[in-house]
Amino acid sequence: SSGINAEYGMKFDFFSKDEVLAVTEYLKSTVFQQYKLYRFTLLQEREETIISLEKIVNTCPPMGSFDPPPLAEAISDHDIEVYLNAPPPERKKRRKRKRKRKKRK
Repeated sequence: SSGINAEYGMKFDFFSKDEVLAVTEYLKSTVFQQYKLYRFTLLQEREETIISLEKIVNTCPPMGSFDPPPLAEAISDHDIEVYLNAPPPERKKRRKRKRKRKKRK
């Protein structure tokens, strides 16, 4: 039939019969034979291990910036009152040591 499709009147002669058979055999022995494996590996959900390292970098605000720090970093009014009204720490009393003087000759 020389590559002519009688129903549609189209001619398909870009591959010979032997080339079509070779491509078909290649696809059967490679892609289609391993289709279930490809499908399993590409569509299977996998367990992911996420490894991360968090670094916190404190920076100074740029010169001329008057933005206050975030409220989440603020000290509560109660803590400020406790700090300001706390009695001063007691100082340990020092004992005066008597120095021994060396006798002069």
